[in-house]
Formats: sequence, C-alpha cells, structure tokens
Amino acid sequence: MASIISGEENFYKALKNGHIHGDGDEIDFEVTISSSIVNWNYRIIENLIFNKPVSINQVDIKHGLIFKHCEFKLGLVFNEVTSSDDQHTNNPYNCSVLISKCKGQHIFLGYKNKLQRSFIIDSNSEFDRVSVNTAVIERGFKIKDSTINNILDITRGDFELELRNTTIDGNLRVETLKGDISILRCKIKEWSKFWNVECPTSFTFNDNVFNGTFNIEASRIKGLFIHRDVFNKKFELENRDLHGANKANCDQIFITEAKFIEGADFNGLCLPIEKITLRLSPSFEGIVNFDNWKVDDLQVSGINQNLKLLFKRMVFRFVLFNNFTNYSDLSFDKCSATSNSPLNLSNSDFGSARFNEFDLASFDVIRIDNISLDRIKASNVKWFDNNKLEIVSNVSEQDKQRGIREISRQLKHALSSSGNQIDSLLFKAREMEAYRNELKSSGKDYKPSDKIIMTVSQTNNFGLSWWKPTWIIFLITIGFYLVMLPIFSTKINYTLASSWQDVSSTLSEWFNNLDVFWQLFNPVRKFSSTYGEIDSGWLQFLDLFHRIILGVFIYQIIRGFRKLTNK
Repeated sequence: MASIISGEENFYKALKNGHIHGDGDEIDFEVTISSSIVNWNYRIIENLIFNKPVSINQVDIKHGLIFKHCEFKLGLVFNEVTSSDDQHTNNPYNCSVLISKCKGQHIFLGYKNKLQRSFIIDSNSEFDRVSVNTAVIERGFKIKDSTINNILDITRGDFELELRNTTIDGNLRVETLKGDISILRCKIKEWSKFWNVECPTSFTFNDNVFNGTFNIEASRIKGLFIHRDVFNKKFELENRDLHGANKANCDQIFITEAKFIEGADFNGLCLPIEKITLRLSPSFEGIVNFDNWKVDDLQVSGINQNLKLLFKRMVFRFVLFNNFTNYSDLSFDKCSATSNSPLNLSNSDFGSARFNEFDLASFDVIRIDNISLDRIKASNVKWFDNNKLEIVSNVSEQDKQRGIREISRQLKHALSSSGNQIDSLLFKAREMEAYRNELKSSGKDYKPSDKIIMTVSQTNNFGLSWWKPTWIIFLITIGFYLVMLPIFSTKINYTLASSWQDVSSTLSEWFNNLDVFWQLFNPVRKFSSTYGEIDSGWLQFLDLFHRIILGVFIYQIIRGFRKLTNK
C-alpha cells in the first residue's frame, strides 16, 4: 500500500502538528524522533507499518508517546529517552510509553532511559525480542496480554516489572534489576533466569506455567510469593552468588497450590530467613526441598497429598503445624532449633513423616493439641524431655497428663513398629510415668493397689534402669539382715547397748554372719542352711517377706536389662 505520508519531511511535519492516525500506511524510511521533533505534550501514532528501524534518541517525550496498531519490521529503539511527570497531563493512558496492539522484530530500551511514568506493552502485541539495558522507569515496565517469540532480556534496570497474561515462546532473563516483580497468568516456554535482582517488597507469581528451568540467584528478595503456578522443569532459588560477590537474601517465602514437577530447591546456605509459609492442598504437587536455612518462623497447614516435602539442615526458631494432614512424604533431616524456640503442633496428623537426626531436644517447649504421631519414622533422633511438653488445650491437670500419656504411647508404637526398641522403651516408661501422674491428679480414683503398682514400677524407672533396683534391694536386704540378725544369733538381742563392749560385740556379730547376708540374695535359699536350726515364726515371716520383695526386684532388674537386649 502506498503511504499517505510521502517522505520524511512530511512525516515529521505531521507528527509535530498532531496525532497520526494512519490506515495501514507503510513508512519506507528510517524514523528518528529527537528533540528537534518533539514540540508536544504527548503523541499518538496509529495504524502505520514501519519498514525501517524506528529510533527515539536523546529526547524528552514529555507526557508520553503512544503507538497503536503499528508494525515495526526492523524494530523500535529507545536511547537516552526521558519523560516528565506532570500531574495535569492530557495523556489519557497515564504512561510514558504505550505500545498497544503492535508487532515487530524487537523493542530495545538502550542506554540511559529515564521515564517518570510506566512503559507498557499490551493488547495482543507481538515481538520477537524485547530488551532493556540500563533504564529507570518510575511506575514500572509492564507487558500485558502479549507475546514475545524469542526472549525478554532485562539488564541493569531500576523499575518494577509486571508480566500479565503474556506468552514468552523463548527465554526470560533478568539481571541486575531493582524493583518488585510480578508475573501473572503467563506462559514461558524455555528457561527463566533471575540474577542479582532486588525486590524491596515482593517477587510474586500467580497462575503461571513455566516449561523450562527456573533459577533465582544472588538476589535480595523481601518476599517470594508463589500461587497456583506450574513449574514443569527444575525450580531453584540459590541464596548466594555463584559467579561473583553480590549479597543475597530472601526474607519470606509463601507457597500455595503450586506444582513442581521436577522439584524445587530452596538453598539457604545457612543464611537467615524471617518466614516460610506453606499452604498445602491436593493440588500442591511435586518435590519441594528447603536446605540449610535459619528460619525465624515456619508455618505449615493444609493437606499434603501429592507433595514430597523435605527440610534438610534447617535451624528453626519457631515452628507451627496447624490443621495439617500428611498423606504423602514429609522429611526432616539433620534439623535443630535455636534457643528459646517453641515447636507448636495443633490439630495435625503427621502420617508416615520421617525424622532423621532431628534434634528435638533443642526446642525449649513443645506445645501439642490433638495430634497424631503413631506412624512416623524416626532415625537417630535426640528426643525431648517430658518437662518440655505442654498440652495447649485449657483442660485439667488430669487431662494434661492423659495427653502426655497419649503422645508417649503414639511415639512408643511408632518406634516399636520401625524396630527401634530402645527408644520405644523410653516412651513406654514416659507413658507409665504420665499414667502415674494422671492417677495422682485424679484424687480419690487413685486406689492403694494402683499406688503400689506404680511405686514398684518406678523402682527401675519404668523399665529403663537395672542399677536403680539393684542398689534399692541391696539397701533393703541390709535392713532385713539387721532386723533378723538378733533372732538367729545367740550373742545379741534387741536391747540397747549398755557399754562399748556391747557395741563391739554387736559389730563383731554383724561381720561374723556376713555369709547369711549374702545368702539373703538367693530367693530359693534353704531356711535351715541359712539361719541354722532356729524355730522362730517371726524369722520365718521376715524371711518369706524378704523373698517376695527380692523376687519383685529381681524382676525389675531383668526388665531394666531388656532395654539393651532383644527380649
């Protein structure tokens, strides 16, 4: 089609005089918009086909430049372009640059562009390549409802980046950008890389599909938010600079309903992060691995049905699992807590979660309320003491002890099922101790028979100690020996000593009959061979009573040895 604007002079003259509304007219010369051309507040250029390059160079475009329904066959370039921010502008689009319903080879923001309002590409625009190199855009660089066929490449920028309803059939690369980033309902076919970006408020994803690998490195991010995104290849956040000396940090991570098909690695490099929040659901899928973070606040909730969730070498300050159910894989490897750190577990079922070399003893307090731990798998765990357990519900002391007993029972069952008999006995003892405290707090329901059973069970720490019942029965036997000695001895009696000679005789008799003392440790000893031909009902009663006590304590000693045996 022949151009209605013939020649450069007529084109620039028309541009000075007002907006240009073409009808698919072709511009066959290279267009350069410079300060000698701009005498307007803003301009609209519409329905033109530029067969040669279009350049906007070293110019203040004032209140804005708008391209609509244009085609740039050899590209559109901005170099050293500035704009004003007059609040009384007549520009109806309220932006510095708008490229709407356009297509072309490329858009290039080159050297020293500084715009006081946003740069927008929207409304089904399509370009092979969009590049930004050194630009400051006060109200953001925005691409909406458009397509980029090859690459979106941003280097050295100071602006917010917004991608919305946009398809990138190639790669996305962002390097050295200062400004918040939001990517909403986009589809990116190849890899995405973010290096040395600084997001003062947020780096947000919503409902995107990334078909290539996704990498964030050497960046400083206030908050990383991922909502309902699909990552078909590897996702990686590297909290360091592998190729330089840039500082890196991420203050917060929030993820919900995302799909990490080939897995997501969040590598903390032992650096702090303020908060990690995971809202799980059946649509949250794939593999998520948090490795080597110092977390001030970890919060997990929802139903884990299709996600493999891994925490490795984490250091926690506050942990909350609330309304959480685990039907899939959950693993804690070599994790611990800082000082003054609570572990809060509420209304949760951990299913077959794995705890490997987890230092649970490092938590100062473990608060529980309606949780299930009876199917967990534990390996080389440092267990917490019972005095660190708190039952959160506002219940009586009896109910609190019942809750502690239930947790101990669940852990006993879980450890026994996985073959860990030693730690299982630990929680069996804690279960019995909690049951004893429960009975004590019940008041009148604590029967004398139960008191006797609980007291005897305590003598070996509910099956954990053989040494305790050993020295107890030794002391008891000494007492019986001293009481029984005057009965079978012919040299002393129960009267008080009246002289030092009586005391000497008594001590001598004690040592002379030590063979009887040692025989008392034999529960099947013969009465006559132990005491001689003594006919005393009182001695027979004491001997029988001691045999009963001795038998009970021998059983307690055997139970204590079971901790280190297979039976």
